[in-house]
Amino acid sequence: MNSFNKIIFHLVLISCLIRNVLSVYTHAAFVNDVRRSRHKNEGARNLFVSDPSEEYSLQMNNTALFGLQSCSHMQCKTIAIVGAGVTGLTMAYELTRAGHKVIVFEADEKAGGRLLTYDTGKTIIELGGMRLPLDVHTLTDTYLRKRFNLPLEPFVTSNPNTFIYINGVRHRLNNTNFLAHEYNMQVPENEQNKSPFVLWNEAIQPLLDLFNNKGWDAVVNEYGSYNVRQYLTDYGLSNTMIDYIGLMFAIETNLFTALTSHFRDALLINEYTKFYHIVGGNKRLIDSLSESCQINYSTPVLAIHRNEDRTINITIKNKMNITNTLKFDYAVVATTAPAARLIHYTPVNEQVQSMSRALRQLHYDCASKVVLYFNRSWWHDQNIYGGSSTTDLPLRFIYYDNYNTTVNGTNHTESVLLASYTFAQDSTLWSSSTIDQITDRALFDLEQIHSRSDIRQYYLRTVVKHWCGDSFSHGAYALYLPYQEENLKPTLMESLDKLVYFGGEHLSTAHAWFEGAVLSALRILIQLQQEKFDIVIVGGGLLGL
Repeated sequence: MNSFNKIIFHLVLISCLIRNVLSVYTHAAFVNDVRRSRHKNEGARNLFVSDPSEEYSLQMNNTALFGLQSCSHMQCKTIAIVGAGVTGLTMAYELTRAGHKVIVFEADEKAGGRLLTYDTGKTIIELGGMRLPLDVHTLTDTYLRKRFNLPLEPFVTSNPNTFIYINGVRHRLNNTNFLAHEYNMQVPENEQNKSPFVLWNEAIQPLLDLFNNKGWDAVVNEYGSYNVRQYLTDYGLSNTMIDYIGLMFAIETNLFTALTSHFRDALLINEYTKFYHIVGGNKRLIDSLSESCQINYSTPVLAIHRNEDRTINITIKNKMNITNTLKFDYAVVATTAPAARLIHYTPVNEQVQSMSRALRQLHYDCASKVVLYFNRSWWHDQNIYGGSSTTDLPLRFIYYDNYNTTVNGTNHTESVLLASYTFAQDSTLWSSSTIDQITDRALFDLEQIHSRSDIRQYYLRTVVKHWCGDSFSHGAYALYLPYQEENLKPTLMESLDKLVYFGGEHLSTAHAWFEGAVLSALRILIQLQQEKFDIVIVGGGLLGL
């Protein structure tokens, strides 16, 4: 998920964001509202008379629930899927169940992409995606609850005893009104008695009114050129308040990204949103998807060539560092956009040039997690059980307890704390530091935020994950700049000669979420179902599976 909605959920005790958005407003409802407005303008009566590959179409919902139609003997094909992230594995799972011969090629030595569960045998922590708004993301919910029957637990999003620590001022979450003067900030008189959440809510009301009256396209047409800071400045907020909003909403270092992306997330992720995680780790989704799949690990795809006979040659490198070329009917590139650039596409024509330009320009965000292990859960001394703390110190966001469990459920001698979850420049600060530097600063910040000096005596070790430093994903998730969604996304969603397809969370309306990866997978499956199958899917990250 992107950096805006990463922080919203832990502030659920605050009456903020869009108050007239109900908890039942799912991502599917948003997409259908967009479709409804378009069809209304076109004079159409039925939401589902258009392309069945549209997000949350009847066919897409049924595919998630029941799978693809089985192929007949003459129609069953051999399909190569390169990449074992959520998009690619979802496709491999469905195609295999439908009777096709599927081989998955994955550059990494493991499946999952940016879904990465770190299990020590004593504790579990998610180094990638960690929480699932299943009441909002209905397709992910279908796979987890109905297809795989995976056990779920609530992801504790808020605790009144967590801290807000800004400008050297410390308040418990239940003991602050979030007014600027509480944190030694000087703002104009008209902003002094309003929290950043109230002011954000008021500022985006014109977008909400436009969306309700004229639909999503009208919002994009009028506000697609705005970044967040530009819009809030034009609205009349002071620079100090804009910075405060950025600080609390985890977008301080992304204030120049597209306003429309953050507004869409605010429609869906609000104070009513419930989050979940999979008992035993989110890796169980990957295990369920990959169980019936044949996966060749440590096998990157180097090149994809479109032949004159309308077939595809893909060049791979195996574990022995030997290259080989295989022939298929289709290829689906389901990597992150940066990783997709590492594949050589031939022959080069105008469409390949446009696709390459879009891959180069699409903006990706960075994310880092700093995980500290302790011999006891010292934060319980301060009545903190779950939830998160926010600070302007380098740690930025701290998450407690949700994965602080053991394999056998007994009392553990090892406790794990997500000491820092950061994005953009906050992430690059950690990625350019050594483990020792990170550990020392993280412990120092924890001491300041929690006002205690005994934390170091409980420390055991540090684990760090930098997604912009990952040699397979090369980034965390897509976070569009102004104009990019309308200018770049359509280019990347087009196939090359109906032979090479592209998928991933960046090509959905649910950027950075599992739901986006599933949406992209189902879209391509439905498109390919209308053609003869013999496919290569190139991927890794949340989309490659």
